[in-house]
Amino acid sequence: MRFDGLDLNLLVVFDALIEESSVSGAARRLNMSQSAMSGSLARLRQFFGDDLLVQVGNKMMPTETGLELAGRVREVLTLVRATITTPIGFDPATVERQFRIVASDYVYDVMLAEILRNVRKVAPRLTFDLATPTAHHAECFQRGEVDLFITIDDYLFDDHPARFLFEDQLAVIAWNGAPARDGTLTMQEFLERPCVDICFGPGRAPAFVQRLIGGTDLKVNVEVRVDNFNSVVASVVETDRIALLNRLHAFHFGRLYPLAVYPLPMPAPRIRENVQWHSKRRSDAGVQWLKDRIVEGVHRHTAAAP
Repeated sequence: MRFDGLDLNLLVVFDALIEESSVSGAARRLNMSQSAMSGSLARLRQFFGDDLLVQVGNKMMPTETGLELAGRVREVLTLVRATITTPIGFDPATVERQFRIVASDYVYDVMLAEILRNVRKVAPRLTFDLATPTAHHAECFQRGEVDLFITIDDYLFDDHPARFLFEDQLAVIAWNGAPARDGTLTMQEFLERPCVDICFGPGRAPAFVQRLIGGTDLKVNVEVRVDNFNSVVASVVETDRIALLNRLHAFHFGRLYPLAVYPLPMPAPRIRENVQWHSKRRSDAGVQWLKDRIVEGVHRHTAAAP
């Protein structure tokens, strides 16, 4: 489709080029050949009378005009995506739609899995694409490609609406065959026993143990580092190791494995989980309906939590 002489498909091409910083990367993203992508860039340059992107080292960087256009094009595409994915009216009993949700395994295990089971009873034709949070998914959310983003306070986007869901706090897990010596975990035992820490992302950033004691003089005996919650539990069972999990997650795994759960023997900040949606989705009846079901389900779950 053309508008004032511009093939509007080229706006999608331009957005991909800005995001990928390379012709080959943008071509892969849009399932185009590299030559077709190069041809599209040439047409964009001709239309706007500017190079738009220039090669700098192994990346293509936007010119001043390209940078100015990037924000405007992103806003237009976000609005278009929100418009075409929003049905006129939303009847959960009959509508067929896929929702894209970004949430941690922790949130899925303790809340979201049960909520989506209940949603299925009233909206059987809905499907869900779930992913754990990464920098890539944060960018997708900013582009309006994610319906709901469930995250802690630290990672909320200031320019999009959000709703508080629940609070949690850290707890200590141990194999129930190697319980705490006095029936409750003391600070001394916490520091002496070998422990499992979990690290996320390409940089292997510590999430619990090392983060908790960072900036203090305390030393812990980290014996195993893993990158997922199931491996934390597997590394604790049938050993004398301990590990930190959020309390609701600890009790979730305690129902599935032979684990004992203890209060953390030192103060620690509580975490707050929130659900966020793109500002362009404020009037999306489907997103608002699903968000409300999640909020209701969380409140029911936390009211019954141990």
